[in-house]
Amino acid sequence: MRDRAVPRRYHSVDEALTSLGTVTASASGSWTATNILPVGGLAAGQSLRTMSTTAASGTIIGFNAGTTTRLSRDMYNASGVITRPATPPAAAPGTPPAYGRPTARTVPITPTPTYITVNSSSDPDTSQSTTCATAPGGVCTLRRAVVQARALPADQRPALISFNLPTSDPGYNATLKTWLITLSSLSSNQLRSLDGGQITIDGSTQPGGRTSGPKIFVRGKNTQSILVVNGNANIISGLGLQGFGIQVNEGGNFVETNWLGLSEDGQTIYYIDGSSVADNKATIQDAETPPAKTGENVYRNNVVVGSTATALTIRSDDSWVVGNRVGTRPDGTLPVGAAQICGSTWVAGGGVSIYGRGTQIGGPSDAERNYIVGTGIPSPNATTTQPLALQLEGGDYLVLNNFIGRTVAGTDVGVCGEGIRLSADFSLIQDNVIVAPANSAMNMLPGVIAGSSNSFRGNLIIGSSSPIVFGPTIDDTYAFFNPAKITKIDGTAVSGTSGDPGIPPGGAAPVDSTCPFCTVEVFLDDGDTQVETLQSLGTARANVSGAWTFTLPRELAAGEGLRTISTTNNYGTIMTYEAGTSTRISAALYQPGSLPSSDNMVYLPMIRR
Repeated sequence: MRDRAVPRRYHSVDEALTSLGTVTASASGSWTATNILPVGGLAAGQSLRTMSTTAASGTIIGFNAGTTTRLSRDMYNASGVITRPATPPAAAPGTPPAYGRPTARTVPITPTPTYITVNSSSDPDTSQSTTCATAPGGVCTLRRAVVQARALPADQRPALISFNLPTSDPGYNATLKTWLITLSSLSSNQLRSLDGGQITIDGSTQPGGRTSGPKIFVRGKNTQSILVVNGNANIISGLGLQGFGIQVNEGGNFVETNWLGLSEDGQTIYYIDGSSVADNKATIQDAETPPAKTGENVYRNNVVVGSTATALTIRSDDSWVVGNRVGTRPDGTLPVGAAQICGSTWVAGGGVSIYGRGTQIGGPSDAERNYIVGTGIPSPNATTTQPLALQLEGGDYLVLNNFIGRTVAGTDVGVCGEGIRLSADFSLIQDNVIVAPANSAMNMLPGVIAGSSNSFRGNLIIGSSSPIVFGPTIDDTYAFFNPAKITKIDGTAVSGTSGDPGIPPGGAAPVDSTCPFCTVEVFLDDGDTQVETLQSLGTARANVSGAWTFTLPRELAAGEGLRTISTTNNYGTIMTYEAGTSTRISAALYQPGSLPSSDNMVYLPMIRR
């Protein structure tokens, strides 16, 4: 047998770099090679390997003479056998970093105030200095109580304007058991602003009366803002306001359990002088939070209906909009029949507009859910742009568990305009019901920076003509990024991949929709022509290649199918967009035995508004 010695360097690859010669082994297989090493011997890091060739047939059973072996696995130097370096493991794909999402925050507890007591529904003058303490005969009106409260020094605050009107008061309604304060001066209905902070006006302090709604109603009509709240830690609660709204200019305030724009019985919309074509001014608004100041206003359990403007316009930061009913009666029903809704005479008003950053709209409990139903304005022109149910303009929002277009009783009435118009970023839109038959359920309008990292999770979109659409300022790389694709449904086992490349109109380049590590949400839909998400069945996490699996809670019934939404977990999965950015709903309805392919899949048109 003839052996060949070859030198190599230490690393994990088997190599024969140079042949140093051959030697013939003895009959016992031993051998010695001389004068084959380089001058000076092996250098640092060098070693020897061998390879043998047989000289007789059968030395390797079944093989003839001249058969050569493999290269020796062992390496040798003057010290003997060298331990073979371990092959380094292949690099594993990295786990995506966690990214922050808004979470529900505890609503602050209402502070306990002290009292200035209104005992008359009259409004005899518009004096800006007469207080309840200085009024003739001890007559304490709402106007005088406000003048007195705003003038209190800090050591006498907080102050509560409470009510104790007798049933003999001219403003008392014995049938409804309510009291009506009419701001009678036509020249100036405006009350003095609530200045200095820590002032409460609470209609529920009125003894007796009904328990099914506000006992105290205040009626005014003026182009001026009648009730303006300045300062912090003010509370407006338990009032029925007719002909005007509430303006809040600073932070840390509570506006809760008020009716705006309703008759005293809560069954019909209140119109100024009975004119349904005039704005009834039933609105709640606040101001932008200045730098280095806090917002954190609470708007809770209010009923607002009938204004041609937006019912709630919240510009402050880190506020709460929870438990409100917009466009409905206090019991959640609508003040007209279903046939009149969104008609030429229907006035429910606008919905909710949120600016600033960090505001929470809705919450995890039923009590924190906002109902925004039937919002619309009268117009004989069918092309009139109807008001938005919910407009989001800033960012860092939590929009959770709201019913848009669904009543308290669970009836899907819808809204007359868009469900949600989203021009925000870094927000979580979760577990909402959106019924918007005439318009898009969600309209994405921002550009590259705004609109990033908006996550959709568990939202039910029902009966919308366009479920999720993208405005003209949205880049094609997002607008046409396809959600996950389902490739197999076998009983309850579902598997899929990243979506097919999106195809923008006009011959633009296809949009790569590869989605590694993305979260895939699977929805149930029926077989009608509308793209809906009738039930969220859960989520799956894709692997590095975008492949994923999911187990259904049950097998699909006849006519049922699945749709998907994908949410990225890495920056740049959708070009220039942050982790947490969700796609549109899959246009394809995936059903067992009839999975659409990318060649014959029918896509809804992307509506660019």
